[in-house]
Amino acid sequence: MVYKMENEKVEVVDREDFRRSREVALRKLETAMEEAHRKIESGRVRDKEKEKVRCKWIMTLSRVCSVYRLLLQEREMDEIWEQIDELEDELTMED
Repeated sequence: MVYKMENEKVEVVDREDFRRSREVALRKLETAMEEAHRKIESGRVRDKEKEKVRCKWIMTLSRVCSVYRLLLQEREMDEIWEQIDELEDELTMED
């Protein structure tokens, strides 16, 4: 089980549902990163207004990458906790 805190209210969430929603979020963030990168790389900058838009896309890409990185870290921690649980179960069986 995973505990989700929202507006100071703790809610128990099914671990598999949580993983699925995280994977969906990662896929959407990957798409957003690709689109932002494409917008940054495409076209020539001919005026200040277009450069401002390009800078906004760079900031967007930066934010999306940060969230993506956090979700990947969360996934890794989840996998580590699973391994710990498995090891604890093995130790319990040996006793």
